Amino acid sequence: MPTGGSSDFNDSISDRVSSTRIDPVRISDDSSRERRATRLRRQNAFDIDSVDIDLEEPASESPSTVSYDQPNNSGGESQLTRTRNKSRRINRYHPFDLAIRQIRQIQSTTTLLIPRQPFERLVREIAQPMGPELRFRGEAIDALQESAEPYLIHLFQDSILSALHGKRLTTMLRDLQLVMRIREREQQRKACDINEMEY
Repeated sequence: MPTGGSSDFNDSISDRVSSTRIDPVRISDDSSRERRATRLRRQNAFDIDSVDIDLEEPASESPSTVSYDQPNNSGGESQLTRTRNKSRRINRYHPFDLAIRQIRQIQSTTTLLIPRQPFERLVREIAQPMGPELRFRGEAIDALQESAEPYLIHLFQDSILSALHGKRLTTMLRDLQLVMRIREREQQRKACDINEMEY
């Protein structure tokens, strides 16, 4: 084999190796960019979308920098802080708003609110001392439930009014007791009026 051919072969190999040689400056730039990107992802203080990081930048250009939006002259607040405040805001409803929404939803329906089986068990438990062999038809329990629910609704409405009269928003047991006592007196007065009318 001639020496000239081997030198050409060695030259072509050295050209290929030099063309595929990895530039150490570019490796350090890429790795520093990746480290910076992972560091920024780990920090949850700001939104990663507001940070510009170019990982595809060639080595000949200057290393990439993290650019932030400049403060707005009108508000004096940077885009970064505005996006941070937006990301921290969570749409939470006030408990009163949720309660009012639920009340309106329930008021728009005509279905019974008390579950049937617990109400039936309560009726049987109350009626057991009167006689162990008492039986109830389904229509009778439905009628009891139809009359019990409006009674309880009006009772709680009046107890809320008595709580508001006491300059409170929370309904307490004493409000219910006061309302029941007033209702008992009204029922006694009505019974007396009916007896007087009969005589």
